[in-house]
Amino acid sequence: MKVTSHVRRRSRGLMLLTATVAALGLLVSGAPAATAADSLAQQWVKDNPFGMFIHYGPGTYTGVQWSNPQTGTTDFNPTQTVNTDQWAATMKSAGMTFGVLTAKHHDGFALWPTAYSDYDIAASRYQNGNGDIVRDYTNSMRAAGLKVGIYFSIWDKHNGETTALVKNQLRELLQNYGTIDYLWFDAWGWHVPYSQINYDEVRSYIRSISPTTVVANNDHQQNTATTDVMVWEVPVEGFPPQDARVKDTSDTLDTNNTWFAAPETAAPKAAQTIVDAVTTVNARNSLYLLNVGPGKDGTISAPYASRLAEVGSLLPQKNLALGATATQTSTEFSGTASRANDGNTNGNFAANSVSHTGSGQYSWWDADLGAATRVSSVEVYNRDSYGDRLSDYWVMVSDRPFTAGLSPTAQAAQSWVWSSRQTTQAGTPTTIPIPGGKIGRYVRVQLAGTGYLSLAEVKALGTKNLLSGAVATQSSTEFAGAANRANDGNTNGNYSSSSVSHTGSAQYSWWDANLGAATKISSIEVYNRDSYGDRLADYWVMVSDRPFTAGLSPTAQAAQSWVWSSHQTTQAGSPTTIPIPGGKIGQYVRVQLAGTGYLSLAEVKALG
Repeated sequence: MKVTSHVRRRSRGLMLLTATVAALGLLVSGAPAATAADSLAQQWVKDNPFGMFIHYGPGTYTGVQWSNPQTGTTDFNPTQTVNTDQWAATMKSAGMTFGVLTAKHHDGFALWPTAYSDYDIAASRYQNGNGDIVRDYTNSMRAAGLKVGIYFSIWDKHNGETTALVKNQLRELLQNYGTIDYLWFDAWGWHVPYSQINYDEVRSYIRSISPTTVVANNDHQQNTATTDVMVWEVPVEGFPPQDARVKDTSDTLDTNNTWFAAPETAAPKAAQTIVDAVTTVNARNSLYLLNVGPGKDGTISAPYASRLAEVGSLLPQKNLALGATATQTSTEFSGTASRANDGNTNGNFAANSVSHTGSGQYSWWDADLGAATRVSSVEVYNRDSYGDRLSDYWVMVSDRPFTAGLSPTAQAAQSWVWSSRQTTQAGTPTTIPIPGGKIGRYVRVQLAGTGYLSLAEVKALGTKNLLSGAVATQSSTEFAGAANRANDGNTNGNYSSSSVSHTGSAQYSWWDANLGAATKISSIEVYNRDSYGDRLADYWVMVSDRPFTAGLSPTAQAAQSWVWSSHQTTQAGSPTTIPIPGGKIGQYVRVQLAGTGYLSLAEVKALG
């Protein structure tokens, strides 16, 4: 089919001429070397271990998995404005870092106003033809600090498949919506032959207009020549094998393995099942892409959102030391420093994953995390033999580089250093918690005396903000200071930045957040605004495993046995950290004034 047959016949002026010239003139060769693409893909999988697949389109409204390509565009008719902010918030609550939206499925319907087909959102009744769900989705993702992925079906049962159509629509997606981090192709190789639409030509074209976009291709052949990241579709192929290839494991949250929300969609899988899957596939050099199909109202259903929040509460904390720049006093037996933060805890020296210094006084191993961040605990893993080479040692975290030549005792005495001396031989692992966490960039393991230092692995575990994307409410709202501004991930205290919450003035003004599932909270951080800081002064912070009781004063609320509380009598800082000794299992977090006034918050974090 010619390009001209795909052009929308509307008042778009020179669109056809421009598109045709672009289609003919932008056939670019000279793709980066395979090693560069491999490196980019490997880094993507490492940095983004868990994401959400979002299948949404005409099939959502016709109740089928593969929508009829002749379904009328008027059938796509959400019952309300599609809440892409809720999608992003749900991702964050699950501990995900990215999403992938079905911008165009096999039926050929485009969720953006494409110039190359009449079968798109502009021809639907949604927002009177002025909607653009791809635009809303990409905006919501970036506002939430999430990476953006797009699914694109090469197989187009409505328009037919041509190289020109594929490249023209990809150009719209890759150039009109900011950087697309991850592009997920479907039906190419297993339905549309590569001889029909040449992969190399299209892949080179993508690199020419969006060089950092990583491509995954569900060709069911696991062919390294036709993709950056290979796809395993779990309901069809199961989990991928353990090997060096970078992979995408795509699965469904639905126990019935549906992709689009449909009548047969069932209850979500158990949270622990999902956590186990994430752990398993990440260890096989694969990210885990978990599908959720929003319903006809354009939102992820409450049972699914709640289950995903539970998943987020169960996921292990991020290892901040993984792959960080590591150094040590000296190296012997080829035991380089990087072996101790390569992600491999194997303690057999022959496995080439154990570090080793020479024998010296106060032998040390350091890691530079690259940026200051909150470290909640450090785990050290001993080797299988010669375990006395990790015995009587110090663990330290600092926001400044460690001072050369100091003994560990002198190093630990500096006010900016958190330290813990471990006087016995380390286990596999020995976990050293840091109550309340320590903001630091540098991690050190150092012997208290003289000898070799040998490490199987060191992990610096970060804290998880459990409130990120949680449902927030407050006693009232004034000056457009909506409750969700206080847990949007943005600690900017300038009110004009539109990230500060604000209630009306009343007795015991409050702000609440529902985590979606009960989980252990180790501390609460509250961030005050830049001005009018007295609107967060003399306040209570509370955590409960039951909803807070309406109408109670904070004193009465705190008196209930299931509520943990702390009364802060001074003006909050940015942040003020309130530790919870031993942690508190809770689902609900509250900040409440002790008296009468406005309550205004730049941010609230509940750290796991």
